[in-house]
Amino acid sequence: AVTAERQGMVLLDADSLTAASLGAVRIAAKKNIAVASLLQVSNGGEIVLYAPSVDVAANLTAHSGTIRMGNVLKQVRDASKPLDIGIEVPQGAQAGVWVREGVTLDATGVLSDLRSGSGAPADLAHIDGGLVSIRSTESVTLEKGALIDVSGATGEIDGVADTGRTGTQLPKATPKIRLDSDGGLIQVKGQGLIESTLVGNAGGPGGIGGRIRINMDVPAAPGGSPLERLSQTLQDPDCFGFFVDGACNNWRQGLDYDWAPGLRSFGYEVDGTMIIPSSLLAHLAESKELVLSDRLPAPGPVGALDPAQFGLTPATLDLFRDTLFGGELLREILQKPGQAFALTLRPQSFANGGFADLALVNSSQGPIRLDDAHIRMGRAISLQGRILGHADTSSSLSAPHLTLLTVPGPASASLVAEVPDAKGELKLAGQLIEIVSGNEAGVSPEGTVRIGGFGRTRLEAGEIRIGGALPDQINDDTRLQLNLDVDGQLVLAAGQ
Repeated sequence: AVTAERQGMVLLDADSLTAASLGAVRIAAKKNIAVASLLQVSNGGEIVLYAPSVDVAANLTAHSGTIRMGNVLKQVRDASKPLDIGIEVPQGAQAGVWVREGVTLDATGVLSDLRSGSGAPADLAHIDGGLVSIRSTESVTLEKGALIDVSGATGEIDGVADTGRTGTQLPKATPKIRLDSDGGLIQVKGQGLIESTLVGNAGGPGGIGGRIRINMDVPAAPGGSPLERLSQTLQDPDCFGFFVDGACNNWRQGLDYDWAPGLRSFGYEVDGTMIIPSSLLAHLAESKELVLSDRLPAPGPVGALDPAQFGLTPATLDLFRDTLFGGELLREILQKPGQAFALTLRPQSFANGGFADLALVNSSQGPIRLDDAHIRMGRAISLQGRILGHADTSSSLSAPHLTLLTVPGPASASLVAEVPDAKGELKLAGQLIEIVSGNEAGVSPEGTVRIGGFGRTRLEAGEIRIGGALPDQINDDTRLQLNLDVDGQLVLAAGQ
C-alpha cells in the first residue's frame, strides 16, 4: 500500500531516464514538480516540466534541444493554431518557477561526428544552440549562481576531395571545413527576478550570438485591481440626488465627500462622518513593471492597511457595507491593497553572454524601468512598453538596429513632464533606429512611444525612421499616426 505521504506523488528515477537517452521527457503535474537529480535527453531532444510549481535543484541538459518549464505552455486544440494553455494554481499553494543556485540549464549546441557510423540519434548533428523557455503566471526566480546556456557549437568536417574536372585524377588533399553555429534563445515570461548568468555565445566567428526575450506579464485579478473594483462600485453622489455638480457621471466625486447627511435624510442612523479619503487611492493602484537594474530589489507583498489611518472606524465600514456597497468591498481592499509586481532583469547577468538580440516587452501595459542600465548588443534591441528612467539615473542602449514599438493610445495632450525636473539622459545609439507600430500585421499602424523620467533623450543613428508598413486596406477609420512623446529635451542626430 502507498503511504499517506506518498499519496498523489510520482517518483521518477532521473538516472534511469538519462541513461535511456530519450528524445523527450515531458512531465505534467497539477501541483508541483521538483528536480533533485541531473536529467539529460539526447541531442535535439526536449524536456518539459509543466506544473504550477517547478523547483529545479539539479542540472537539465538538452543539447541543441528545448527546455520548457512553468504552468503556461503552447498547445494545439481542435486543429487550431497553438494557444497558451495554463494550469490553475491550487488555492493556498506556493507557485512559480525556481532555478536554484549552482544549477545549469544546458541547451548548448553540439557537433557530432557522423563518421562514427553508429546510426544512433545521439550521434546526429545538432549544432545550433537550443531554446530555454520559462513561462509562469506566478513568480519566476532564477537565482544568482545558476547558469542558463544556449551557446552555439563549432567543429570541423572533411573538405570535398578535388579529383579534377573529369573526376579521374588522384584526389588532392583539401583543408577541413570549419562550422560555427548560432546561439539559441532564452525567453522568460511572468514576474520575478532574473539573476542567473545567461550565456548565448556564437559557436565561432562564423556564427551569430543568441537571443533573449523578456516579457513582463501578470494576469489581471478577477474583478480587476483594488482601485478598479472601487471605481466600479463607488458612485457619484449626484446619482442619489445628493447635489455636487448635478451630473451623475464621475465616481471620484464620491471621494472626500461626507455621505452622512444625505443618508440621514434617507432615514439611516449615522453618527459622525462617512468619508472615503482620496488619499486611499494611491494604495489601491497596482504597478506592473519590467525593470532593468543591477541594484533595485524585487518588490515584496504589500500588507494590509490600517482603516484608522484613513479615518475609517468599524462602524463606518459597516455603514458603507450596508448602504452603498452591498458587501465588504471596502474591508477587502483595505485588507489586500494594490500590489507592486515586477519582472527584474539584472543587466550584469547577460552583459558577457555573447548575445546578439535583446527584446523587452511589458504585456501588462506597465513601464519598462531603466535604472543606470547600459546595454550593448551585437545585432538588435527592441522595446515595447512605456520607457521610464529611475531616480535621475542615466541609461544607454546600443545596437546596430534599435526598434521602439508603440503602445495603443495617443500622445499626452499635457505639456507637463511625467517626472518633473528629471536630470538623467537616455541615449539610444545604432546604425538604424525605428519607431514602428506594435500592432499586429494588417492592423492600422498607430500608437505612441512614451519615454519619461529623463531630462534628455538622445537618438543617435545613421538613419532614424518613424513609420512602417501600411495596412492591407485603408478607409476613413484608418489611423496612421505614430507618436514619440518624451519628457525634457529630445535630440535627434542622424546621418552624421
